[in-house]
Amino acid sequence: MRGGGCKELREEFRVARLGLHHENPRDFVIPQCLGPRIYILWTVLWAVYYISTQALQVYYNSDAGAEYFIYLTNWSYFLQSMVVFLDCVVTIFVQWKRKDILDGDVKTTPWYVRTLWLLFNVSNACSLVVTVSYYALLEPEFGYGSIYTHLLNSVYTILTLLFCAKPVFILHVYQPIIYSVIYVLFSIIYHVTGNDPVYPVLDWSKPGSTSITALLIVLVGVPVMHMVIFSLYTLRLFVCTKINCFSKVTAAEKDEEAIRREVTSREVNLEIAATNQ
Repeated sequence: MRGGGCKELREEFRVARLGLHHENPRDFVIPQCLGPRIYILWTVLWAVYYISTQALQVYYNSDAGAEYFIYLTNWSYFLQSMVVFLDCVVTIFVQWKRKDILDGDVKTTPWYVRTLWLLFNVSNACSLVVTVSYYALLEPEFGYGSIYTHLLNSVYTILTLLFCAKPVFILHVYQPIIYSVIYVLFSIIYHVTGNDPVYPVLDWSKPGSTSITALLIVLVGVPVMHMVIFSLYTLRLFVCTKINCFSKVTAAEKDEEAIRREVTSREVNLEIAATNQ
């Protein structure tokens, strides 16, 4: 989907869009503009940042024990860290080992790209939900640990959506919805087994009002955030179409790859010749 239009929008509602197939898997490991190598640097820098913040999380929350894992914030930040790390690994692997994908010769989506895409979809919507819910429904704190888990998480989501070439499908909204439902079910089980509510808004001793709140978050909040993400994706494509800025394999990179293939071919021929002698 490059640019807008009713035809492109109708394409978003085809049943095939429910799946995780994309005809151009190279879009998952390149920036929307600039050369592919720039995206390696982008993912490495973010991976270092998220590994560092996760280490700080472990250090400062060592006394929390298992209670650390009851909060949606921590679920979603850990998920986002996984996405960042996987994005880095997949990008480096494809750009170094799967030149056929990078050159656009592959029209099927490898399992590791599908996994990245699934987690990317879930993490994006849920990071925005965490930010909005925290500052709108709870009593926010403004220490560094709170800022990078409740605010900078969404900053990363928005920046990456505008920088990368990853696609966003409207019908993939079911993925973050399923994730949200799983968390709501967890909060119910946690509360009814004798624990305090995880959050005041998820106090299941008041099932009526809490159910309404949970349904609004899952069936309204998550889809709205997913549409925000789709809108950012559409904006990215619109701007890049207007300025004709879509990532290409540069001439230098093509020449480098051609030389590498030529050298490899010569080495094979020399080995064959030596064997025949």
